[in-house]
Amino acid sequence: MDPTYATTLTLSADGCREIEMDALDEELLWRMVELARTDHDAYLKALAEMLQNELKRYIWTYEAQAATFSYDPDDPMLYVGDHPLAQWVVGQGRELYRKVADNPRTMPEDASDEDPAFGYLSEAFKAYHKRFGQAVPPEGKD
Repeated sequence: MDPTYATTLTLSADGCREIEMDALDEELLWRMVELARTDHDAYLKALAEMLQNELKRYIWTYEAQAATFSYDPDDPMLYVGDHPLAQWVVGQGRELYRKVADNPRTMPEDASDEDPAFGYLSEAFKAYHKRFGQAVPPEGKD
């Protein structure tokens, strides 16, 4: 990977988790999340127009960021209804994500399961399947 674009993020002292990712993928993630939050129709259109590799990398980066907070999948505090709270945090944007990544104890507990942010990642998966006729492969398996 070109070191110009590589970044290693230490996401939290509690999680002691480092993720190496392409800085351009992270920038795409936050731009798409902001678009979803401000103009949902434009977000859906952007998903429908992304190249296959771009859409895969967006989905993988979204999942990687959400996985930062997924310590115990059986912990009911990590869900709002059937929705993973970590996906909601990513869907709130870079500022809240960084705040919670820096201090997981600041994870909000009052998210509404009606919040559209719970669906951003799901919409990306659906767009991928619709456009390319297949499920998104696991990262590194394409």
